[in-house]
Amino acid sequence: MKWHKPYFKDSLGHIYGGTSFNIYGSLCGDQDEWLKENPLNHSQDLVDNLYSFNDSEIVRHMSQKGRGCFYRERGKLPLDIYFFDKGLRIKMDLSLKEYVQALIDSCAVGYWQYFYVDIDELVEQNKRLSLRHGGFNRSPSSDEALDSARLKYLVDELDNITTNLPMLFPEKDFSYHKNRLEEIRRRADLI
Repeated sequence: MKWHKPYFKDSLGHIYGGTSFNIYGSLCGDQDEWLKENPLNHSQDLVDNLYSFNDSEIVRHMSQKGRGCFYRERGKLPLDIYFFDKGLRIKMDLSLKEYVQALIDSCAVGYWQYFYVDIDELVEQNKRLSLRHGGFNRSPSSDEALDSARLKYLVDELDNITTNLPMLFPEKDFSYHKNRLEEIRRRADLI
């Protein structure tokens, strides 16, 4: 499944959506090399045991963007789910069934997982990660600006999503996403 936003009046930036799943590969396959990227110095155990099962179909050529991952732990089922984004690793307190429902509720828009992770962890990790390691489409490109924390730019990206989704899918209710964005802004001191 994939989609992209056509240009229309009152739109704010570009957003894309889509998804694909590789459950078998994440349970039985080898770990992708890009999952070993560790700019925030997460524990080696966490780095070594995440296996991607879900990605954004639109950005397959950019493998490090927003992926759902299983944390493989011998003898433990169900597996914990983490959100991986350019080196960030944030545990999601969702079952696989809840993950799929949240994906559907979010129209599989890129970065939808940020609306479903622990907000304090989202803020803390995005304050520590620089744009150099994890920029967005509308991030500044000057060498000096690339050393800025990506938190403000992530909030801008989430604002772009909550502005555009209701225009693209007027039959759906995105109040959950808007409320989460306001809570993220508040906790990030960006209000």
